[in-house]
Amino acid sequence: FLDNSCEGQSAALIADVLFELLFQKINPQALVSSHPVNQSGKSSHEVLDIDITLEKKVFCAFEVKDKKVLITDMKHMFKKAMDKNVLNFGIVLGPHGELEIPLFDLPAIQLSSLLGIVSVLYANEFGQTFIDSLKRRINSKRISDECREKLHESFR
Repeated sequence: FLDNSCEGQSAALIADVLFELLFQKINPQALVSSHPVNQSGKSSHEVLDIDITLEKKVFCAFEVKDKKVLITDMKHMFKKAMDKNVLNFGIVLGPHGELEIPLFDLPAIQLSSLLGIVSVLYANEFGQTFIDSLKRRINSKRISDECREKLHESFR
């Protein structure tokens, strides 16, 4: 599924599900909200692609990129987070993602690393839990028909 980026939608959808599963385990009160690719910030409450809220306040946010991330992209992400007073933020990189200039104080998480962390937390039940969560998410997200078709092909 991740081989076909679908303009970043594949990585964003997978990251969304992984963060949801991660926070179910580490802090069930946290709410994971994802926003349609390239549309975060359209509402006054959205910060980045994935916002994690606790007690009605976004305490961390992540941008998901599945392409080369330019310094201008990083500056834009930094500005959006700062404008919303969100000090904990980072980038999740899909399989096609790479940073133009690595920044030591900006967390860049490889999607494969996030997958590994979540799968360890869920141990043997991970596969089915992941697929069930993915199916729930795809029904509630605005994704392209191409991406939806690729997802169904991959997880039949």
